[in-house]
Amino acid sequence: MPLDAGLMKKWLRSGAIALCVGALAACVQASSRRLDALKDSWRTECVGYYTMELPGGVDYGAIAPKHMSPFVANWEFPVSLAPAWGMALAPDPGVRASDDYEKRRLYLSEKARPEDLEAIMSKINSRLEHEKQILLDEADRWVRRKDVEYAEQVRKNAEVIRFYKSVPGLQAIADDDGKVTHFYVLLGDQRIVQALRPSLASTAQTIQAFLQHYSPREPFAIPEGPGACLPHGFYRGESLPAFLGATFTLTDHPDIVINVTLSDAQGGTKEPREALLRLLRGHLADADEILPLDGRIKPSHTVTIDGQEGLGHFALVRRKVSPPGAKDPLDNTYTQDHSDSAYIAYAPGISGGKPGESFNIQVRVERFGRFAKEPVDQQMTEKQFREFAKRFVASIHRR
Repeated sequence: MPLDAGLMKKWLRSGAIALCVGALAACVQASSRRLDALKDSWRTECVGYYTMELPGGVDYGAIAPKHMSPFVANWEFPVSLAPAWGMALAPDPGVRASDDYEKRRLYLSEKARPEDLEAIMSKINSRLEHEKQILLDEADRWVRRKDVEYAEQVRKNAEVIRFYKSVPGLQAIADDDGKVTHFYVLLGDQRIVQALRPSLASTAQTIQAFLQHYSPREPFAIPEGPGACLPHGFYRGESLPAFLGATFTLTDHPDIVINVTLSDAQGGTKEPREALLRLLRGHLADADEILPLDGRIKPSHTVTIDGQEGLGHFALVRRKVSPPGAKDPLDNTYTQDHSDSAYIAYAPGISGGKPGESFNIQVRVERFGRFAKEPVDQQMTEKQFREFAKRFVASIHRR
């Protein structure tokens, strides 16, 4: 899926870790003060069933209301770089994936208003109306060809297309076929949540039943009791462990982008080296060339995440050079070879255990120097990036 530079810039919008590398003593002293402040600002956040420490605030990827569609094709968030589109999590906790996997994921919007629900409904219904008209036109063509039986079959396919409707008593829109209900609901924290649930007696009852499990959550608010921490939310009482991926930037340091993916190890694990190769080959944004930072003979190192042993890998990422006026620039304009640092790690869980007993933990940390606000002589060095990534991974623990 192409990256949306406008949304990328919105999420990567202010500040970065300031590290002076100049020779002046005053610059070195200023850098030291900033690093000390960074070390003192780390707070505990939760993602899925784990807690982790982060400096300052976080900006989670969130889909803008105008883009909230069940057919947004961005299911593999590390590839599409979630701050561009804001993948929140997948799939809906407690619901197994199926052919309509996109609908079975929970999506979370940015701050929204009631009129955004109307805009979403109008957009989806316009597309459905267009699809229906195409089928009706096709049916007419088959009538003219004297194949009335097939024309009637096509016409029936058109007639079963349903449209989204407002839900009385709730700030919500939904499509309910009596078996499953796909809905968008605006909650008190001014965010729209999109989900698909088994249908109950009425659409309103289906949504209300979902809201008995789902509740808004502010970042760094750690709920008590079992459940899955979601970006800006919390889900209790899931019947199956959630497969969850969250991607975020650091509010004060938006050149740092972090992705954490957690999957139940009951369904199997990957060999760590194979997992790292998959991430290196396809999950680093706009990469033109990827070079190991720790040599080619033994480029990866052992890493332990919450007691699980895996592999970690530091890499130099040379991103594709963006021509002047390019719409989607991600390359680092502050380095001669347009390079950035990246760190990936994978620690497999215990395969074949009980549901939720153990999780495969995948971490991706990328730096996008283009979005740092500091002058080039005050930006994060490779050494400082290594220190940051190691501390972050070491802080991950089961909640």
